[in-house]
Amino acid sequence: MSEPQFRQINPLLGARPSFGPIPADLLLPWSAIALVVLILTKGVVNVGWEWTIGLTLWGCGTWWILTGSRPYRFLSKFLPVPNRWSRGHIRYRPMPRRSRRNDYLDMN
Repeated sequence: MSEPQFRQINPLLGARPSFGPIPADLLLPWSAIALVVLILTKGVVNVGWEWTIGLTLWGCGTWWILTGSRPYRFLSKFLPVPNRWSRGHIRYRPMPRRSRRNDYLDMN
């Protein structure tokens, strides 16, 4: 018997979306970094384009190193923990059941 033949499927299934070589989840942070660097270097400090491009590449590279292919691992550190979480050390006891007769009396 011959080996089973597999159907070819779309190779993009399960792939990360991207715009050319730039992953799509990095597009928004990189745009924000570039805008902030542009405002600071050209508007506030008034330095040349070399510094602007260099600082933009440095900021985008740092963001890429911090987040990597799994940005949730780095960004989830900044989410606050819910306030009402606590540890309890009490033995489980089922809730007492009320009879139907008590339900009827409570309604009136």
